Amino acid sequence: MQAMYTVMNRISVPLADGPAFEERFAASMRETLPGVVGLVGARLLRPAQEGARMWR
Repeated sequence: MQAMYTVMNRISVPLADGPAFEERFAASMRETLPGVVGLVGARLLRPAQEGARMWR
């Protein structure tokens, strides 16, 4: 059985910058992650509460 790792980051973003952050971060993931050997998946999760500043 191979080891599996989960990585989670919490990124504080000013509320007004949320949409731009999502767009840039998602574009970066699409550009850089497809070449990562063994990568099963990557997700950008929006804040759970309306008005929250933490992306995961």
